[in-house]
Amino acid sequence: MSVTIRRSSVLSYSLPYRSPWKSRECARAERQGSILLLTCNEKRTGRGEMVFWEGFGDGEQPALASIDGLEAQVREAGALSYPFPPPWEALLKALPAELAAAVEMAALDLLAQHHGVPLCRILRPEATLEPLETRGFWNSKFPIASSVRWWKLKAEPTIGATSDALKKMRRSIPSDTCVVVDANQGWTADDWQRNREQLLQWGTVWVEEPFPDWWNNEHLHDMRLPLVMDESMGLPNFGV
Repeated sequence: MSVTIRRSSVLSYSLPYRSPWKSRECARAERQGSILLLTCNEKRTGRGEMVFWEGFGDGEQPALASIDGLEAQVREAGALSYPFPPPWEALLKALPAELAAAVEMAALDLLAQHHGVPLCRILRPEATLEPLETRGFWNSKFPIASSVRWWKLKAEPTIGATSDALKKMRRSIPSDTCVVVDANQGWTADDWQRNREQLLQWGTVWVEEPFPDWWNNEHLHDMRLPLVMDESMGLPNFGV
């Protein structure tokens, strides 16, 4: 039996952060978003998420305005498979970015349920699974789990302050664990140029989005630390 969509709906949420989530645009006290639910002919429900951030994607208004006609569109797209068939590809390209991402996630969720496999096996049948407990976000207020092998640190406003946090973090975790730093474009280019080498002292594996317009900066090419594009790929002026 093939998978086809019968119904769509949206649930909105607002969840407070333990501390403000900082990016180049603002500091947020709560996470606001919507969960897209797609129900198929097998009475299964796939879930996808939309989260709206200033400066990323097409924005909240275009996505929410497109929801009213979504149910008819996913019905007309026909049977689901992966890679997505042409009608589904055309639909995803026509939708605002945040809504397209939520539809894609929900559709893949349904396919994984249909085939009875983890979602990663839909994208890559040969994929190996790594237990979720081997990765985590570091927070000094919570105990360290010995099984965690990768830690992600949300950067402080400066590299110096981030380096201090890394130093404190390294005292709490095993020496052979990996650490990545996510700056969310919160640093300045001058701070990066002067202080970036500090990040290497504490075993940083890579840095995500060090500062605004970072991909056009001349000082990236002499850095010994890998950089991750993350949400920068969705910006209109992104280029490498």
